[in-house]
Amino acid sequence: MRRSSTRHGSMGFGNLKNSVWLLGILVLLSLPAQPIYAFTVVLIKSQGLAPYDRAVEGFKRTTSDRVIEFTLIGEDAAENDPAVNKIDRIRPDAILAVGLKAARLAKSKLAHYPIVYAMVINPEKYRLNGRRIYGVPMEVSPSQQFKLLKRVIPGLHNIGVLYDPKISGEMVVNAVTAARDLGLSLETEAVRTAREVPNAVRQMKGKVDAIWMVPDSTVYSEESLPFIFTFAFEEGLPFMASSESFVEAGALLSLSPDYEDIGRQASLKIDDILSGRVQNLKQTIRYRLVLNLRTAKKIHLKIPRELLNESSEVYQ
Repeated sequence: MRRSSTRHGSMGFGNLKNSVWLLGILVLLSLPAQPIYAFTVVLIKSQGLAPYDRAVEGFKRTTSDRVIEFTLIGEDAAENDPAVNKIDRIRPDAILAVGLKAARLAKSKLAHYPIVYAMVINPEKYRLNGRRIYGVPMEVSPSQQFKLLKRVIPGLHNIGVLYDPKISGEMVVNAVTAARDLGLSLETEAVRTAREVPNAVRQMKGKVDAIWMVPDSTVYSEESLPFIFTFAFEEGLPFMASSESFVEAGALLSLSPDYEDIGRQASLKIDDILSGRVQNLKQTIRYRLVLNLRTAKKIHLKIPRELLNESSEVYQ
């Protein structure tokens, strides 16, 4: 009886061990599968701006790589040395730099990794080139913008532009040629300080049919924009902005890159780099046409129906 009791107890314990083992297997099988990444990409963002965030969103939505994100702090490059050291410990397969500050940091301190930069205007000016540095274009050419303005204003002849030669001089020189090729004249007003902006704006009175905005921090600020908008409204001038945030604030229209598509293009570029297929060729990106019908009504301008159909967003 005692043996029988012992034998049965032993068999019960064995069954218990088997049950626990099977239960463990079932638990493991029920756990969500952890993604297995072929590559790791470090994403460095210059700062938390909405356009940068949208580019990052487009990148993350497209990539199948592991992404580790850093946002830079301060203006002094030394302030970001701890982040650079962390990145070196990660040893990524590639780096995506979003914005000029991130791109310049990556080139100066992380050039031993393949680098793709995005959301950088006029990268040639900052010498963002090198054996393993690649870019995603984000400029809309002056020619494309002027063609759009001609569709909005059939009688367009003279376009006014305010600019600081040190910041946007090269862009404006190219724009003068682009306007001439389209039978247009670009009336330029150069400023070197923000204090010169109001007088430069007044110089355009009666001389231009529209105002074209270039990305220029000397000209466009929180202080100067209300003055420029008021002048455009009073003179009945269409104001073509460099990004849609200005259209929401009161500009008539903008034609700008689709920032999410820039992120998508960056993902495809990194895929090419890591698979050995990369060629640093210019890519075709999508654009966003944004219109403000409230402003059109205020300056007594009728937007053609076909443009409304082509627009990505309309404020009304």
